[in-house]
Amino acid sequence: EKLSKIRSKKLLVVLDCCHAGGQAQLKDGGSYAIPAKVLDELAEHSGRVIIASSYQDEKSYAGKPLSFFTQAFLEGLAGCGSPVKDGYSRVLDIYTWAARMVPNRTNDKQHPMIKVRDMGDNFPVAWYAGGGETPHGSRGVKINPTDDKSKDETGAKNKILSNYKKNLLLIETRMSEYVAFTDIPLQLISSKQVIESCIKELES
Repeated sequence: EKLSKIRSKKLLVVLDCCHAGGQAQLKDGGSYAIPAKVLDELAEHSGRVIIASSYQDEKSYAGKPLSFFTQAFLEGLAGCGSPVKDGYSRVLDIYTWAARMVPNRTNDKQHPMIKVRDMGDNFPVAWYAGGGETPHGSRGVKINPTDDKSKDETGAKNKILSNYKKNLLLIETRMSEYVAFTDIPLQLISSKQVIESCIKELES
């Protein structure tokens, strides 16, 4: 209820805890100066996204020194898994990286999940490497982009696909509640298009 009262056009909620998926229900300072154009880019776009570290019936496993989800999420913020190396880490790219890495590192015991609403596009969350193109760690977080080579990449992708398709079904169910297509909010149509695009990319 409190999340639904936040009226910002863009909201990202990250839950890093056991059984995090059970809570993921969507209701209604660096050492360098950040350029103004970067702040403008981060302020643009819209969408409400919840990323949970595990399914409702799963535990979130600890690691050394960070949990498996935290490590993967920070890697995503640092640029790992970003298909376009332009210095921005985007919300769906961060999630996709975590959704691939966490199952691999926990022997398929933990699976991050995502829920989106009113999402216009894959909006940027962070500006990594000071605008550089190479991901790097900070504050003791070691980044190893070669870890992207998953031992069971197909299985991880299938999990992500399944999650996207569930979100797509929820959106289509909401759309079916409208009598005429012209009554469907544009944001709902945009969210459907974004998820369809992600599914198409993964399937290809």
